[in-house]
Amino acid sequence: MRRMMAAGLVLLAIGVLRLELLPAQSADTPEPGQITFEQFRMLTRGMTEGQVLSKLGTPITHTTLTCTAETTKGPDGSTTTLVCPVLWTYTMPEGWTADLTFIAGRLTEFNNSKRP
Repeated sequence: MRRMMAAGLVLLAIGVLRLELLPAQSADTPEPGQITFEQFRMLTRGMTEGQVLSKLGTPITHTTLTCTAETTKGPDGSTTTLVCPVLWTYTMPEGWTADLTFIAGRLTEFNNSKRP
């Protein structure tokens, strides 16, 4: 019986040690879709969606904007391409938002604005 109690105490002590070794959730850990101004400043036109995701994480919204047909004329005739821009939105401190526009998987435009 004493051995079982001692073994139980050892397991309890190991569990407590494990909890102390786990990283604590910090109050500074941002919510999904929240970024800092420093992260926003790291953006450059031409980045892929994957590169942006690795730097900023998942946006709070992901919206496909109105698609347009673009026709280009070449020596072999005309080619029509459907262009569907995608808008990603992130929140930043003090009521700011960041809007990122992607076309064909590449960052083409990014703006920040303050909500009224």
